[in-house]
Amino acid sequence: ELLDIEKKSKKLDLKKAKAEKDAKAETLQVHMQEGERLELPDPDEEEGEADMAMVQRRIQEVAQVLSKFRQLRDPARSRQDYLERLKADLGTYYGYNQYFLDLVLNMFSAPEAIELLEANETPRPMVLR
Repeated sequence: ELLDIEKKSKKLDLKKAKAEKDAKAETLQVHMQEGERLELPDPDEEEGEADMAMVQRRIQEVAQVLSKFRQLRDPARSRQDYLERLKADLGTYYGYNQYFLDLVLNMFSAPEAIELLEANETPRPMVLR
């Protein structure tokens, strides 16, 4: 049984998580309007870039494009171009190698793969035994 303070803490944590999720979704919607298309940068010109906020935003945008590919894609780019950009960004952001990212993206859709990688990044809860 949880104490009152623990119950309040759980409620606050749930509210905070919901607010963060809503803010992330709102930010993504601002960046990707319904008629707007995502333009992928060329791989050559982006070798030196390491701004993690930009990489994370691009990961979310590419995942959204892949989930609604027909409506949001750039006609000059193929699905493979988007997947390669996503793999490169996921490797940069999470530090996984290309082989593992290939496996994950072949097994899951892009949003599910990102959710899996996020779940792997969260630390396990501390418990007493």
